[in-house]
Amino acid sequence: MFTNLIRKLFCLTILSTIFCAPVLAITPDEYAALMSNPDFARADKQLTDAWRTLQRSAPKPVINFFEQARIEWLDYDLDRDAEYFMEEEEYPREQAYVKAAELCLKKVRLLQKALTTPMKPNKLIG
Repeated sequence: MFTNLIRKLFCLTILSTIFCAPVLAITPDEYAALMSNPDFARADKQLTDAWRTLQRSAPKPVINFFEQARIEWLDYDLDRDAEYFMEEEEYPREQAYVKAAELCLKKVRLLQKALTTPMKPNKLIG
């Protein structure tokens, strides 16, 4: 039971880092322009596929929560991470967005792994 609680807390932590960020929403025109970059389009497709896989493996009560997190990724997390890469790492704009999309993909895959990894039974003491 303790392991299950730790797993849930870990998953909630990952989800909060995926979509809890300041509002810096990318516009639809900016998104369309980024999609013309083949690296960003590839990363975006991989991220969409990862979300679909995550939703298929998720329990029914949390599917809507995951869908909202996926939508908010585009509105918040992508811009926040791209802004970091542009300001701190001095990446060009398109490369910063590619890097941000790849970072979010890693987070989603980590969450998926946490949800699908079988738990070991607790050892009985005594």
